[in-house]
Amino acid sequence: MPFLHKVATELYQEWKTEISDLHIVLPTRRACLYFKTFLSEIANETIFSPKVISLEDFIVSSSGLEIEDTSALIFELYDSYQNFDKAVAGSLERFAPMAITMLSDFNLIDRNLVKSHELFEYLDEVKTMERWGEMYGEEGQEVAISSLSRITEYYLFWQNVEKTYNHFREKLENSGRAYSGLAFRWVYENLEQVIEDQNIKCAVFIGFNQLYKAEELIIRKLEKLGKAKTYWDMDSFYVDAKWHEAGNYFRKFLQNGFITGKPKEISFIENLIQTQKKEIEVITLDLKFNLEGEISFIKSSFDMWQELKEELLLIIEKTKKGWDTNGNTENNGRNYFG
Repeated sequence: MPFLHKVATELYQEWKTEISDLHIVLPTRRACLYFKTFLSEIANETIFSPKVISLEDFIVSSSGLEIEDTSALIFELYDSYQNFDKAVAGSLERFAPMAITMLSDFNLIDRNLVKSHELFEYLDEVKTMERWGEMYGEEGQEVAISSLSRITEYYLFWQNVEKTYNHFREKLENSGRAYSGLAFRWVYENLEQVIEDQNIKCAVFIGFNQLYKAEELIIRKLEKLGKAKTYWDMDSFYVDAKWHEAGNYFRKFLQNGFITGKPKEISFIENLIQTQKKEIEVITLDLKFNLEGEISFIKSSFDMWQELKEELLLIIEKTKKGWDTNGNTENNGRNYFG
């Protein structure tokens, strides 16, 4: 029986018609679809469905913030950054590749609830020491003025990152917008308000494994307030095999107290990998060379090319005239089409 079917059965048996009071939170939207299907099969009476939602959608709806797409965020970040670095003003093409990296870093900072000021202060000190090494390295070593200019410009960027982050974040929040990580940070920092606004009686988190810091602490805080319950989908083989990376986060959660109890006492932690019968189907493929088939394919391809050739050549000729109406060639004697 699938894991989601087992959880749906237990929840229905426990809550019956009151299951509509639950917020069912799953890792993906696809998992939400399967859970709804299983619940509809299990229920033997008419019920109102609980709110079944993916974690990402749960956070977005709870925050009330609009998640901007990457393109819009790049423009907003560019607008913030050029307030502190005038050299980049008017050069969006130069800034765009750097913006994608910055957005990714900002997202990780917020999704892991990192104290941004301490992080940026540490980075600034590290880069300052690197700059000293570049500019005043070995005794007698001369550094060209052009190199010094590039070095200064590079390290100036690190001094502007924190200012940009704060300005960018404040601007988005004031306009009711966010990137994904910022929405997670906002929900964690305003969780009591979220519980009241969303009328959360019990949020059931099902089938999670690897979690960012914000995700883990949101679930922990809800559990502490008596507003959450978790179901873990894990095989005891991965828990016991300390060398296996699939069980890394589960073992970490056992150690830090996020998951309480012994693995054998936790719901749905089973030993299926080592005990369940495996059915393996071997499918053979005929990869032998078929001369008649190859000849037929080549002939049909050639016939198709013959039909298209005249039309393609005509299109190329018209395009050439469009590029060079006087029939001129470039200085090296080649036209635009070689």
